[in-house]
Amino acid sequence: MSIVLDSPSTSCPDCGAILPAGSGALLCPVCVLLEDAEELPPLPSYTLLGEIARGGMGVVYRARQERLRRVVAVKILPGAAFSSQEFRQRFQREAETAASLNHPNIVAIHEIGELLGQPFIAMELVEGLSLGERLQRDRLTPEFSAHIIRQVARAVAHAHERGVIHRDLKPSNILLRDEMEPMLTDFGLARFTQTGHTLTRSAQSLGSPGYLPPERVGLHEGSPAMAEDVYGLGAVLYHCLTGRPPFVADSVAALLAATEMQEPVAPRLLNPSIPLDLQTICLRCLEKKPASRYASAQEVADELDRFLRGDSILARPVSTWARVFRRAQRQPVLAALSVALVLAIIAGTLGSVLGWQHAAREAEARRVELYSSNIAAAAGAMNAGLPAQARSLLRDSVPELGERDLRGPEWHLLQHLMNPQELFSISAHGHILTTLDWSPSGQWLLSGAHEGSLKLWRLDKAGRLKMEQQILAPGKPRLNQVKWLDEESFICAESNGVIRLRKLGQDQPIWEIKGVQFSLAKQAGLLAVSSRGPFYYEPAGEITLWKLGEGAPSPWKTLPQPGRVLALSREGDRLAFSRPHVGRADMESGLWLVNLKNDHEPPRLLPTPGPVWSLQFAPDGLSLAVSLFQGGADVIRFSMPGAERLPSLKGHSLRPWSVTFSADSQMQITTSSDRSIRAWKDGREVAQLSAAHENEIWCAALHPQGQYLATGDKDGVLKVFGFPLAGDRLAALARYAHSRYEPLIFTPDSKAICLAQGQQTMQQSFLKEASKKLVLPAPSVGYDDQGQLWGWNRNKGVLSREDGELSWSLGAAGSTFLKTGFSYNGAYFYSLQVPGHVVRLEIQSGRREVVPQLLTQPLSGESEVKAAKLSPDGRYFAVASWQELALHDFKTNRTQRFSNDPHWARDIAFSPDGEWMATAGINGHIHLRHLPQGQLKAVLRGHIEEVSGVAFSPDGQTLVSSEIGLGLRFWRMDTRREVFYLRLEKTTEALRFSPDGRWLAVGLCEAEAAPETGQVLLLPVASSPEP
Repeated sequence: MSIVLDSPSTSCPDCGAILPAGSGALLCPVCVLLEDAEELPPLPSYTLLGEIARGGMGVVYRARQERLRRVVAVKILPGAAFSSQEFRQRFQREAETAASLNHPNIVAIHEIGELLGQPFIAMELVEGLSLGERLQRDRLTPEFSAHIIRQVARAVAHAHERGVIHRDLKPSNILLRDEMEPMLTDFGLARFTQTGHTLTRSAQSLGSPGYLPPERVGLHEGSPAMAEDVYGLGAVLYHCLTGRPPFVADSVAALLAATEMQEPVAPRLLNPSIPLDLQTICLRCLEKKPASRYASAQEVADELDRFLRGDSILARPVSTWARVFRRAQRQPVLAALSVALVLAIIAGTLGSVLGWQHAAREAEARRVELYSSNIAAAAGAMNAGLPAQARSLLRDSVPELGERDLRGPEWHLLQHLMNPQELFSISAHGHILTTLDWSPSGQWLLSGAHEGSLKLWRLDKAGRLKMEQQILAPGKPRLNQVKWLDEESFICAESNGVIRLRKLGQDQPIWEIKGVQFSLAKQAGLLAVSSRGPFYYEPAGEITLWKLGEGAPSPWKTLPQPGRVLALSREGDRLAFSRPHVGRADMESGLWLVNLKNDHEPPRLLPTPGPVWSLQFAPDGLSLAVSLFQGGADVIRFSMPGAERLPSLKGHSLRPWSVTFSADSQMQITTSSDRSIRAWKDGREVAQLSAAHENEIWCAALHPQGQYLATGDKDGVLKVFGFPLAGDRLAALARYAHSRYEPLIFTPDSKAICLAQGQQTMQQSFLKEASKKLVLPAPSVGYDDQGQLWGWNRNKGVLSREDGELSWSLGAAGSTFLKTGFSYNGAYFYSLQVPGHVVRLEIQSGRREVVPQLLTQPLSGESEVKAAKLSPDGRYFAVASWQELALHDFKTNRTQRFSNDPHWARDIAFSPDGEWMATAGINGHIHLRHLPQGQLKAVLRGHIEEVSGVAFSPDGQTLVSSEIGLGLRFWRMDTRREVFYLRLEKTTEALRFSPDGRWLAVGLCEAEAAPETGQVLLLPVASSPEP
């Protein structure tokens, strides 16, 4: 029933009936009668099965088209006898407009007709909810919202290219096939842009007020513009992200006023999880001025495509000043009052100025909170295998011009870990990428998709692909397989259950046979064909064998057992195919193995834990790999010809979709719903990319020369990786041998790191030249403030410069040294000796200062000292035993003692400015003490196991702590909150930043391993580290 606004229009926007002029009626009397109209008579050739939906343009019924024996949707106008001639013309034009469109995301029109003045349209029936019904349950995730609107934008762009404007984009006009694929319907307000006809009047052109562009609020006459649909795309995207339209109000009049005069609330204020780039795209579509929006629906689709790939978008966020200026233009009186208020504030008291300063501090504090939240969300996205989302959050943390840069080591480390691993990536198809195959030369790649499209790509020397031709356009699902026969021709399992041989440069196929899947043994000239797809809910079909020759293939034999998926060995001597059980996945398992060279040998049934999804023989024919549709994430293997069970490939957490063999049969590459790619050799995993795609990886193809791996996913994204796989970014970082418990020392210029090699020597490894190393004889070394290398001889108690010109003795004969080390600035060296006194040595002058008995209880052995450290400038020295923590200030010659029970500090770090001391506790806590008084200012909680190490970044803004067996935690000193957690598989024992802040060295060791088997991992924690 229509609500009619009080406007100059005198016809109902739904049925076209004439209304009394100036009546101001709220209800159309004809529409009221329609609600009680008699049941419609049957339509010729159609049987109405039930009502689906009711809307402004009529009622939609489920119907059966008897002549073609198919179920369709029929849209008819109840009570059309009451309608005007003008309305019937409008209805006929709407149907003809929609029927001219042919796109996989637009509902297809089958027939337009009229019975006794009763117009109707027969169209494709789309099973599933509308987007509006889906949004009534809950709002969508940002990524799924972007995916849906990208597909709708492509459909709208298709309509625009043919001169059709939709003008009524809203969630209820978008149907969701299988709750995934959007289908655009009801071009009820569409009309051709090239025509001058305007049968639609003001109220009729209104559409849905919640999604109405502001230029139509005034009910202006004139040709509709594509910008109206761009606004509609933004309005629907806004609803998907926030759960509500851009504007809401108590009445239609108030809603229209808000649409014309107000700015929509920023989506991130309603849903903070929305990425900033996606908000920017949405608000760009909702600009008041049409010229300020995207120029076309295709631009909207392209922008959303960039967002989903994790690339930078072209649009920029609207600044605060721009929003203020726009509001002032629309509300000049309010703007004038605002200016007067600002002048009054400027002329106010000093307290107002202080208030502004407080507001600035609050704003900066909010920036810090937002940064911390973004980093935590980026880390979560990384751990969840969503690199594009993580990269988007990291981009949101880049400061604007004039803003303080809040990025710390955690940001730079995350950026490095999230750098794309692939050589090339493109959104190649609109739906699931089902098949890939390289040509024999490796110059060409074919990609096919569930939507029925097939594309040809050319490979360049850098591993990038360029599309040369779209061989098949999107159409009816689904394209299952494609395989090259030679460099110019290929076999393709296309839509409608047809297998064709095609040749490049020819539009028509060379031959075709019936079939859904196939397996090709080129050397044997044999083709095995299955009449059914791999899904267990499809009925089983015939398995037939065909011989290939000069012309069309000739049938050879049909196997007595039904099946679905199948595989031929390269030599064509063996055939494997799945054993189906119709409709019951839990009862379906096993595969048949047939010896094609011996008709007298009966087929063998090989057991599997569940229904088979894919089969693949190794090129050498000595093994068979099996992935399952249900029944586990392992890849099953059998040896040939005996069919003995080999160890399964265990590692995927979700269903594996494809198995690919290397040319020499030595390696297998598997892809999975868990979005990972894994490489295997001899039954063991040798490499993996844990988040190689954003969605399930359905197919893969290894280049004939073995240097590239192409993969395709459920979103239609095609990627090319270098092969062998480099592995995850963290696994690929540099590691150096190092003895456990020994110090980590960087050279002053940060170009090399010195690591202990056993108890008597240290090795200096140069970061830029991995092969360049120097062996240093002293077991403990350090650098002074002049860059000179010094060595410590513990047995003699002597510190000597490398050139031998200076040496200092730090103890009498027989002294027992418990701990030694250098200050970070290289000016001082300390030695802690039995029974507990410390000697601080000024390296250049040799001047010594001795502090007797720092701890209350005397020390007799090294095991009694849990930690000892000299501050970077040499002013403070701290030492911890099980019971006590002592802090000595050499400037004031004052010693303070604190209880170390139950904190039990095992590592100590001083901030570069000397204001803070952090202690790592065995109880899992970090204590922060402010110097020089040593007051305990904060306890940082978050670790589960004991904290094994702490280190301040060179700028003092970040504290990093390590946890035995779990990983690293990064803390911001301004908020004293954890912002990032990095999982590490091995125990971490020591931490040290390089002097330039580019690297963080982390000591790693297996929990029970010998000390000499340790490693040092170098983490990049600043922009563009050179090595």
